[in-house]
Amino acid sequence: MTAYIFVEFDPPSEKVTQRELAKRVAQMPEVEEVHIVTGEWDLLLKVRAPSMEDIGNFVLDRLRETKGIAKTETITIFSTVKEWNPLRRVNRQGSQE
Repeated sequence: MTAYIFVEFDPPSEKVTQRELAKRVAQMPEVEEVHIVTGEWDLLLKVRAPSMEDIGNFVLDRLRETKGIAKTETITIFSTVKEWNPLRRVNRQGSQE
């Protein structure tokens, strides 16, 4: 199961910078990508877990307990039409690299 999670940074909660928070979150095994973004949210995460329940447990028990996170919003994926994977690039001869 894949989900994207928007994260709001809470600077006064701990003396941690937004970049430090992004690095901490990136160390969590469920997290595949961490992006510092503009707009209403501060970080965008791509996470994977075996089930929706596992994603819920990750958000409730680990992510939201992380110092520097004010709130989150989770968007789950129904299906993926296209996803780029740099490890499965196809060369010009048509074989995988």
